[in-house]
Amino acid sequence: MRDKFAPCLYKLRWVLPIITCAMAGGGAAILANNFEEGEQQFFPENHPVTLIDEIQQEKFGSSTDFKFANVFMYGLNPTTPMLFPKSSNFFANTEDEFEDEFVLQYDSNYYFTPSDQIAIVTNCDAMSNDTTLVPSGEVYCILNELKASNPAAFPYADATALRTALVAFYSTPAYAALNLQYDGYASFTGFMETDNQESVLVLWQSANTTIPTTIDRGIPPQIKPYYDNWDAKQEQECPAEYPCVMANREGLFSSMATLDAMRTTALINIGLALAVSYVVLVLVTFNLLVPILALLSIASTIVWSLSVVFLAGYRFNANAAILSVMAVGLAVDYAVHMVHFYNHAKSSTRYDKTQDALFGVGISIIGGAATTAFAAVPLLFVQNFVFFLMAGWFIFFTAVFGIFFTFFQLTPLLMAIGPTGACGDIGPLCGCARKSPPVSSTSQSAEASASPL
Repeated sequence: MRDKFAPCLYKLRWVLPIITCAMAGGGAAILANNFEEGEQQFFPENHPVTLIDEIQQEKFGSSTDFKFANVFMYGLNPTTPMLFPKSSNFFANTEDEFEDEFVLQYDSNYYFTPSDQIAIVTNCDAMSNDTTLVPSGEVYCILNELKASNPAAFPYADATALRTALVAFYSTPAYAALNLQYDGYASFTGFMETDNQESVLVLWQSANTTIPTTIDRGIPPQIKPYYDNWDAKQEQECPAEYPCVMANREGLFSSMATLDAMRTTALINIGLALAVSYVVLVLVTFNLLVPILALLSIASTIVWSLSVVFLAGYRFNANAAILSVMAVGLAVDYAVHMVHFYNHAKSSTRYDKTQDALFGVGISIIGGAATTAFAAVPLLFVQNFVFFLMAGWFIFFTAVFGIFFTFFQLTPLLMAIGPTGACGDIGPLCGCARKSPPVSSTSQSAEASASPL
């Protein structure tokens, strides 16, 4: 490493960083072109559980013409319709009181006045007539049915009178016929009473949608165009004076929002991990400049590890979000040893300091990367769980690219532009400056002999 590998790297100390930085840019382009979000997957495609589920859906699934349906709710807080429990307990959902912690937030300014009732009926009619969003006028609107049963009495004076009329309508043959005609009609449209059972608190109505049922609910870009169309419809039919809350009954929009947040959070976490890595490297090397070169190596490693995983056909989901942040922790291990030995080497020239670092820790870095990569090999052949299989890909290629960029990007950069002496040291800032060792004739001759010139 010291006498043969180091001189070769020195001769290419400008060429290798250019090549490896170009590789990092190419890896970023590959990552951008192949990045796709996907639904969370627990078992491989050929796993018996996956195959049985497909058979159940295709051969024994519902024979009805299934459609995604959207629901419009009136009387909920349009900005925060529900408060969710906040907990660091990963298994909070298994606790008996978990569901009780979800609190609905009601709109205290929504009174179901006659104008409100007319607006709700008008909204339903508008959805029924919009053939681009709703197929064949397939809407479920309890207030429209109530009006049709007794047009002369509509609209009602207030929420109390409306509640009395709805309760009476529920006992009529017309409502019974609706329940017979539409399976689960009461869940598609209905109302919620106040605690004292005197007036209407919340009312909801639904509409089937033209959203294709073949859509992959795990890919937000596929869902978003349909969401945008319905969001525009909501703004049109539910203005500020008649607000409503829209949701997809099958969780299509919430799935999109969850994966969007997951992607954003993963990118933020990767950035935070790199920032923390820089702080750790500063503390280890006691230098502000050397860690910057190390971060470039770490970032290149992460880019190419993610690129290979997505080229292999995997999609971004919860598994990838967890493993991509974990990969930063693996990648930093190789760079931190190299820059630590470089910055604390007693030599005065860049070449000598890098040569000392290769001699001191080069073999250890290779050994650490090799053991990590070989430990991941069994995971590459796991047949039962997708997470373990993806973990094998992440760990193996993080080790491979980590050692590659450490030796062929970071090390040449240290030889070319690495700080020497007290340059970049934080010692002077805390009153513990170190003296730069004098440039020895031996060091100068060694650097000259290694030069390709």
